[in-house]
Amino acid sequence: MFLRLRILFTILSAICLAVLFPVGTFFGWGWAGMCGLLAALFFGVMLLCKQSQLAQESKQAKEESDVSEKEAGSSQSDDAKTDNESNANEK
Repeated sequence: MFLRLRILFTILSAICLAVLFPVGTFFGWGWAGMCGLLAALFFGVMLLCKQSQLAQESKQAKEESDVSEKEAGSSQSDDAKTDNESNANEK
């Protein structure tokens, strides 16, 4: 979801920058300033989406590593139980 938003806000920012000078020429430089502010706003929102996406991905990676560590720990404890049972049977 954040990736699509990042792409959308990047495109909107680029469009605002592309029309900045034509809008300034035909409608006045106040309107061009508004286009510049919109471009900066869209760029800032894109960076916010990027930061949120990175935080979400790192959270998911941490959860996945925790699950894999638990699975590895349970398989090691199963192996230890099997070794202990075989040692007890040998005695």
